[in-house]
This record gives sequence, structure tokens and C-alpha cells, in this order.
Amino acid sequence: MRRFQRAATVRGSRPWHPVSVIPDRQRAPIPDKPRAPIPDKPRAATLDRPKVPAADHTLRILTLLAHQRGPVAAQTIATQLDLPRSSVYHLLAAMEAHGFVVHLEGDRRWGLGTAAFELAGGYARQEPLARLGRPIVAHLADRAGESAHLAVMTGRDVLYIVEERAPRRPALITDEIKRNIRLLGDTGEYDIVITEIGGCVGDIESLPFVEAVRQLKFELGEHDTLVIHLTLVPYLQSAGELKTKPTQHSVRMLLENGVQPDIIVCRTEHPLPQDIRRKIALFCNVQVSSVIEAIDAETIYDVPLLMQKERLDQRALYMMDLYNDRDADLDAWKGFLGRLKNPGDTLKIGLVGKYVELHDAYKSIAEAFIHAGAANECKVQLEWIQSETLVDEHHCAEVLRDLDGVLVAPGFGERGIDGKINAVRFVRENNIPFLGICLGMQMAVIEYARNVMGIEDAHSSEMEPDTPNPVISMMEEQKTVTDKGGTMRLGAYTCKLKRDSLAHQIYGKTQISERHRHRYEFNNDYQDRFEKAGLRPTGINPDTNLVEIVELKSHPWFVGVQFHPELKSTVMNPHPLFVQFVRAALTYNQQKRTADTPERSAPVETVEVVD
Repeated sequence: MRRFQRAATVRGSRPWHPVSVIPDRQRAPIPDKPRAPIPDKPRAATLDRPKVPAADHTLRILTLLAHQRGPVAAQTIATQLDLPRSSVYHLLAAMEAHGFVVHLEGDRRWGLGTAAFELAGGYARQEPLARLGRPIVAHLADRAGESAHLAVMTGRDVLYIVEERAPRRPALITDEIKRNIRLLGDTGEYDIVITEIGGCVGDIESLPFVEAVRQLKFELGEHDTLVIHLTLVPYLQSAGELKTKPTQHSVRMLLENGVQPDIIVCRTEHPLPQDIRRKIALFCNVQVSSVIEAIDAETIYDVPLLMQKERLDQRALYMMDLYNDRDADLDAWKGFLGRLKNPGDTLKIGLVGKYVELHDAYKSIAEAFIHAGAANECKVQLEWIQSETLVDEHHCAEVLRDLDGVLVAPGFGERGIDGKINAVRFVRENNIPFLGICLGMQMAVIEYARNVMGIEDAHSSEMEPDTPNPVISMMEEQKTVTDKGGTMRLGAYTCKLKRDSLAHQIYGKTQISERHRHRYEFNNDYQDRFEKAGLRPTGINPDTNLVEIVELKSHPWFVGVQFHPELKSTVMNPHPLFVQFVRAALTYNQQKRTADTPERSAPVETVEVVD
């Protein structure tokens, strides 16, 4: 049997996946002998097998692999598809020649590499696909027709699309990326739409996105598109100079993909002298005024002012042929920076979560505290507390005693929930300001049910499916969901607030809209019991009657929310929940300092009496 081997193809500076198709045995195969007809069946039933085109066989192999977990033996493919094993090898080799990535694992096992495949007109073509959002993938599956299958395979966030039959027009991933880029612009409400493409040029994940940008620039025209490329200009300490080679190579790799950057923004630790700017402009085909310095800043909120100083906004408008005779009004932004850099006080707020080792897991919450701290002219110092360390109640008290406020963060799963429950109990009993978000709100409900209402076995059906008292249970609409990817309650929903509630005081209105990301909810069967016990549901979804907010009336500031307020907090509009939570923590901090300061008796004036 012939051995097929293809070397790796180099794209840019990164190698493509090596592809090989290797037979079961390394020795020459024994020629097939003619088979004798089966006596109890007509000869035609054995030999007159309907002829199926090679393209259909390829689709059958793809469909089989998409429904298997892990690699599949070639013999299994041959048996299930009723094909000779030699035909399977030839088909896999043909698939490889047309761009499919076939990985060999062990001696006789086949699988698929990290790519998405589609077949159109008998021609197999590969489109790399990784880390794409589910809406794009789902839309592609819909365009492919009812026969399209969406399968999640092994690998890190890699999705595979397999089509059983070729549609009249292939659902190209580049077309879908372009459609998403143009969505806002097609509404006519905006003059400029900014789209950020993450990653690095040359990464396999970014290839379809870069190709979509190339096509979009060609379709829209020169003055209707602008490509800004962010590069690195490192500083060599030993040589004492800035090096432009990484920027040159990055732009060259982008040019290999057919995209010429219009503006180059250079990240650097030191100022870029004029000769360095001229060198970058010369070797990257841009004007000197299109080389922008992005020097390291004290805070990320300094970057807009630094970019304005470099005149990036004016350069972008000029290259897009847009006339503007007004300067950008950044007075409010400068006021925020003034309050951020000159706080009048400092607070310590504990963030209790199960992913605190990776601070970026709670990045939105951390930024919301920065916005709220500046609004209250104070600095919020976050204490990152691993919830698993709070299982011991004495240690929990030691950790939380000196804090000015505690936020119990969102999360999934049962790990660390006992520590979160202990944290909620401590702050409730000691009148420390508390904010629970999503899972944090659910832990507050469980803690109150156990320690105040006397329901000792109260739990969430997420962690304990058979609990007799599921005060937190799965939403009715989620009980029939079997596909757990991207099927939670997502997006913005309306919430109606009770007028005599703390939530109404915080928002200043009776109806709000907040973003959600959850699958479990407050169990309405226990709503009356909780309200009578003192934990009031004060925010209700008017359409589904779901409880969105709970608060404790006997506590100075105790609020739990099912939604994610941090996702709507910005510099210009800090979220009111965070602003008021920080204000409550500031009041608590001042009360503690007043209580710790010993009272001084007023001085008594004495008068000397002279006879």
C-alpha cells in the first residue's frame, strides 16, 4: 500500500499542522482475492453495490468522525461505512490533499485536527476556527440548512462544523465575520464602527479574521476603512536602545496576508525618538505621522489623553477623509483621573471568590470598584480572598474582621461554597456592608435559610440535586436544555423594584434593566417564608416573576443581586450599586475609626484667686 506523506506548510513564521496519512502496515499489502458469492443471497446483492461519489464518501467520514469522541480506527470507519479499508486510506489521503488536517495517533487511529471543514461541489476546503463566539457558529449552522451538524470536539474551545450535504452556497466563516463587523454600521446610527481583533498576526486563530479585514477593505474602499496595527518596540537594557525589528516583521507578516496597515501604534517603555519613527515608517510603508507612540502609562485610564497628545484621533479622521472642526471634550475624563489619582480616603473591601488566583476572572468587578471609588473620592483596596480558605469559622472571622465591606463573587459549581456561606454569615451578624452577585446572592439566600429560618438542609439544586429544600433551583426554561454551551439566561432583562426598598433608593427609579448570566434562580416556593423572616425580594422580573434582588431590612447595607451590575459600569457612568456599596463601606469605616478613638475630656479652665 502506498504511503502518503506531506511536510508542514509554513505560513508567516508559524508552522501549519504537519499532516500525514500512514497505512496500518509498513509492508506491501496482499492483493485482494475475488470473493465467492454468498449462496443464500443473489450475486447482484453482493457485487452490484450502488456507486457513491468520492465526495459523498468524504462527507460520510466527516459525519462519522464528528459524532465520535476522540480518534477513530481506520477499520472502524471501513466497517461502519461499508467500505474497503484501502478505500478509506485513499479517501483520507484525498481529503488531506484538499486541505483537511488528519492526525495520526498511535499506529492505526485517526482523528481531526483543530480546524472546521466544509465540502462544496466535491472540493474539500479548510477554514481554521477557534475561540469563536457561539452566535457566529450557530448562524453558520443555520445557513448550512437542516442537515448541518454542530459538534464540539476535543481541544481548547475548538468547534467543528460538518455538513452532510453541500449547500448551494458555502457558509464561509469570513462572510460571517464581515457580516458581524458591518451590523452596527448598516443601522445608519453611527459614523465610525471600531472592531478590535485580538491575538497576534500569524496565529492560526486570527487567520480568518485577518482575511475578513482584507476582503472588507477591498469591498468598502480606501476611505471607508482604516487598519490600525498595534506592535511592540522593545528596549534592550544591555544595548541601551530601542529595536524596531519586531515591528517590521509583524507588519511584513500582515502584508503576507494581504493587509497593509494605515497607522502603526507602537507599545514602548521609552519615548520614540524621531529617527526611530522615520525608520518604522520607511520599512512599513506608512507616513511618519502615522507612527504613534503608546508609552507605558501609570493607569490604563491615562491612555486616551496620551493618544490625544499623539494626535491619533486627528490622523484617523484625516485618513478616512472625515472633516471635524471641534476638539475632543475630555474634561469629564480629566476630572475622573483627578479623583482617581488624588483619593481622600482608603477602603479595604474583600472580594470572596473561588478564582481569585487569576484576577482577570473578576476584572469587570475590579474595574467597577475603581469607577465607584473615584465617584466617592476614595481608593478601594481589594483584598482577594479564596473562599476555600474560609471553611473554618474562626479563620473566616480573622480574615474578614478588619474589612470595610465584603463582596461575594459569581461562580459555578460546589467548590468553595461553604467558605462563601461562612463569609455571608459573618458580615450579616457583624453589620458589615455586603454585596452578593449571582452565586453570591444565592449563597446569601442559603445562609439565611439555614441559620435564621432553621432550614438546615437548605441548598441549591446545582450543588445538591436531591436536596429536600432547594431554595435555589434550576429555572423552568432550563430544565429541558441538554446543550450546556451558551444556553444560559443571557442578556439584559427588565426588573421592577419595590418603592420602599434600598434598591429603589440606589437606582432612583422603579424599573431597571440589567445583564444576566445564570441557569439557577431563587425558588419562588419559598418567597413568602423568606419575606416573613426578614430577607425581602425587592426586585422582580415582571415577565417571568423571577426574583432578581434580595435585601435584609435589619442590616445597614445587605444586598444580593442575581444579575451582573459590573458589566454596565463605565468611567462616565459608574454603576449605582457599586457607588452606593462603596459609600456604605466608607460610612462603616468612619464609624469604626470614631469608635476606636478614645474620647478626650474637654480642658477645664482654672482661675487663680488672689486675696
